[in-house]
This record gives sequence, structure tokens and C-alpha cells, in this order.
Amino acid sequence: MALPLFDSLTHPTPTGEWLQFVRSQGSADPLAPAGPGGVWQSCAWPEPNTVQSLLEGMDGNRVQWAFAMGMKNIGGYRFDGYAQAILPPAAQGRIFPVAFLDFSEFSETRQMDGWLAEVRPRGYYGIKIHPRLSGIDLGHPDVSHAMAKAGELGIPVFLCSYFYDVDLCGKDCMTELGRLLASAPRAKVVLLHGGLTRLLEMMHLVKVFPNTLLDLSYTLCQFEGSSVDLDIAYLFRRFDQRICIGSDSPGFSHACLRRRFDYFSGGVDRNKLENIAYKNIVRFTGLEISL
Repeated sequence: MALPLFDSLTHPTPTGEWLQFVRSQGSADPLAPAGPGGVWQSCAWPEPNTVQSLLEGMDGNRVQWAFAMGMKNIGGYRFDGYAQAILPPAAQGRIFPVAFLDFSEFSETRQMDGWLAEVRPRGYYGIKIHPRLSGIDLGHPDVSHAMAKAGELGIPVFLCSYFYDVDLCGKDCMTELGRLLASAPRAKVVLLHGGLTRLLEMMHLVKVFPNTLLDLSYTLCQFEGSSVDLDIAYLFRRFDQRICIGSDSPGFSHACLRRRFDYFSGGVDRNKLENIAYKNIVRFTGLEISL
């Protein structure tokens, strides 16, 4: 029987909308990089991006659990209502909401501390830091402060590691990331997307920082057939206690997540596969789940 999977990264929205990059000329491209000449905004998606559609995809591919991450100004996201909006009875114990940290809302760190103190009481299981969407650098002191405070409060941090962007060209993002992790050693950080084509480099960074977990969402499905497949296969065999998997839904389907996990499972010890499939992310974030 296929192993149950825990999807580390999904983005269901209350309205079913999702991100598109709308250029100044008016054309929309959901895969376009952010940068001059357009903005990211909430738009209609080819398929519904609701929690109901998410659960249908999960059920069809034995994806038993998922983190659902709100995104700034996307699909009706609001901190004070997202957790409740995406938790119908059918999602209880399966969907775990994560709050988006919008640095622009705070004029001083004391206000951010107050917001972080409300994360757990509002029904969230972690916070997401998305530097590109937030327009903030990894080296900004507010990012370090937020991660350190989250560490004090026992709140997992989901940090986007997609560094390919017009505004990031010429910056040494991997060095900035290392400095950031060193500045908040108590923070438990899930490094979303695994650094894409810099996957092995990200693996070595994770080895240095024990409070990090390397997530393969996006990377797992995006680079099928490329040399990155060799790196993913290496991690399945040799780094099974420090990685987790995700779909980055709605960007990729749960059918893709299941197919890619099964592809890399060939010849790998079942204990290692259980770690990757769900045990690592559950242990790391302190969740209680039912098999």
C-alpha cells in the first residue's frame, strides 16, 4: 500500500484565486518572475484553488495531511480569518494553517512581537516568510528579529528559498541565508523549495544548522528529467532524516507529488521513505497526527 504523504506546502484560498504576474502591458503569466514592468496580484486560476478542491486532490493520491499557507493579498487572505476559512469539518486533523508574515504592517518590532503572540491563539501552526512578495531582503534586521521571536514562542518558520528574481540578481542570497540562520539559532526553519537548482548547496547549509529542514516542494516537480533528479535521488538515499516533500499547490498537483515521490522511492529503504513522506515534517513541527 502506498505510503501516506504530508504535503509541506499548499496555498488554498477562501476565494479560490491564486497568483499571476500581471505585466504593465496587461498580459498575465503565472510563471513570470517578479520584477520591473508588472506586479503580482490575485487572479482567477484555471482550476479552483479552494480547500475543497485541495482535499479532492489529496484524497485521490493518498496525501493525508498538508500545511495550507496564506499569502499576502491573495485570494481573500486575512490573518484574522484565514485559519477558520480553510478548516471545514472535512479538513480537521488534515489541513494545518500557516500565517503570512507581512512586515509592512509593523512600524516597530514591538508590534510584530504582539502579532507573533497571536499566531497560535488564532489557530495557526507556523508563519511563512516570503521575502520577494514582502519586498524585504534576508539580511533585513526585521527578518532576523521575527525568526528569533518565533523561536522563543515555539512557532515553526516556513522560509521561501526561491532566489531567482530580477531584484535579487547580483546578491549572494545563500550567504545571506546562512547569516540569517546563524542569527536565530533557536528558530525551527523549514527551507521551502530547497533552493531549486542549488539543492545540494542548500543540503550542506542544512547540515550546519540542526534546527532546519529542507523542503523539496516545487523543485521535486519542476525539474523532472533534468540533472536535479540525480540530486533528489541522492537526498532520498543519503539525507532522509532532514528533508520533506510538498506540491506547492496549486502550482503542481497532488498527482505530480505522488508520482514523483514514487519515482524516487525505488530501491530506498522503507524507514527512509517514511521519514521523507511524513515523519520528518511531523517531528520537526511538533504536530500530532492520526494515521
